Amino acid sequence: MGSDKKSELDELRDAIIELQNKVAVLEENQLRLRATKLSDSRYPYWNYLLGFGIRDEVRRNIEYALFILSERLSGNNIIMAASDELSDKMLDSDDIYVTKNKANLYPKELFDAGIPTYKDTVNIIMKIMEIDDEVVVFDLLLSIYWQSMFKELMKHLLIPSLK
Repeated sequence: MGSDKKSELDELRDAIIELQNKVAVLEENQLRLRATKLSDSRYPYWNYLLGFGIRDEVRRNIEYALFILSERLSGNNIIMAASDELSDKMLDSDDIYVTKNKANLYPKELFDAGIPTYKDTVNIIMKIMEIDDEVVVFDLLLSIYWQSMFKELMKHLLIPSLK
């Protein structure tokens, strides 16, 4: 290996180490910031996500699941598309079509027909979050309720369990 290549590799290694150190410092500062910031009562859901370190991908998956559950609560049909392509007719439909690829990212019971139950919802979200703690999911749902997101679904799920 020529000395130019060797020095180029050394520079790349140094740059990688520097980036790894910067990421570590950012993670440490994020933890400190999370511990010292005051919660804003207007955003309990966002505070919850920040406090538990929930990644944005997981947040998006939870919110998509809540969207599907809201559609089920409203009586809309959730239909699994036969392929990963949605036709214009499907897109213009009142029904909700889900591609195979999208469906494979979620627990299959998310797409069951009928009104979602509290227990089913908790199980779906625990699978998405890859946890086995119903209390964590209850607190998450409660924070969504207090932030007035997915209002009808949250009332349907939480009001009976708060009594």
